[in-house]
Amino acid sequence: MNNYFKSVALAATVVATGASAEISETCKATLADRSSTIIVPNAPGGGYDTYARAIAPAMADASGLRVRVVNNEAGGGLVARRLMLQAGSDDIVILMENAVDLTVDTVASDSEDTILSVVDTLAIAHVAPDAWILPVGRDITDLSMTHLVAAQGSLEDSVIAVVLVGLALGIETEVVGGYGGSSEFVAAVLRGEVDMTSISLQTSLRRTEGNDAFVALVVSDAYDAAAPDVPYLAGPGGVAEMRAAGLSAEVQAERQAYAEAAVGLSGAVRGFYVSNSVDSEFRDCLRDAMEVAMTSPEVAETLEAQGRPLAPLTGSAATNKAAAMLRAAASGRALIEQIMADQED
Repeated sequence: MNNYFKSVALAATVVATGASAEISETCKATLADRSSTIIVPNAPGGGYDTYARAIAPAMADASGLRVRVVNNEAGGGLVARRLMLQAGSDDIVILMENAVDLTVDTVASDSEDTILSVVDTLAIAHVAPDAWILPVGRDITDLSMTHLVAAQGSLEDSVIAVVLVGLALGIETEVVGGYGGSSEFVAAVLRGEVDMTSISLQTSLRRTEGNDAFVALVVSDAYDAAAPDVPYLAGPGGVAEMRAAGLSAEVQAERQAYAEAAVGLSGAVRGFYVSNSVDSEFRDCLRDAMEVAMTSPEVAETLEAQGRPLAPLTGSAATNKAAAMLRAAASGRALIEQIMADQED
């Protein structure tokens, strides 16, 4: 069975129990004097690194684990995925990964050789779910607009971040890959190389302050409190509905389906994952320790001081979020495959 169909099955059946308010004495004994490495597949100093280094000491305090943070951006993060899978029993490896990327990679692949899929992991926590937005230099509510060029890190990233949104809006979207992160994405917009990109809302508000790029669309189904004047994509009153007004009922339904799939997979969701090969007792205790760390007022204060909001999803909430993203990814793939099949007929 390929990763796509295993993922859909997992999304339909995954369940988890929530962690207790405090780590149990049993878990303290299980984790005491063991070591754990949080691997960050990004360079030091960025958002992923900041979250990991704020949470690691609190996790150590809660559990008795010796926790270290290691950055390994080799291979665009693929090496970090391999290291998690190949880790020995003497060091429990936790991967901090972009949950959207991991989900899309799982569903987009038909190969058993995929380095890491959601099927191989347990999401023990998600940090700072943030709306996904499109900062652009053009007004996408302009009904005469039919074509946009978007900057992305890779063409694979564009499937969710750009293509589904473009389909929902009825705008042909051309993707230019090879840009190295949010600062380069926005710089490309400002230089006029592209019309838009896709990054998190909080990052976009920082990156677009004082320049000619602006937040044009929140990939959500309602206004976001952090950007209450910015249009949203899906549902009643959304831009997808507005741009489809006057078209056939079938087209309007298709546009909303694209929009809903995009919303389901949107967000700067940074996840902490452990391999399913790790003993279940250790996985459950790690999840408990992570919940205690991520709900610590000290951790929240540390991150707020660095402009990094903490809105944690832990325990069953993290697992349920992973399942919901898998369902949305499966839906998005099916919609895109249908378009490709129609074009071949």
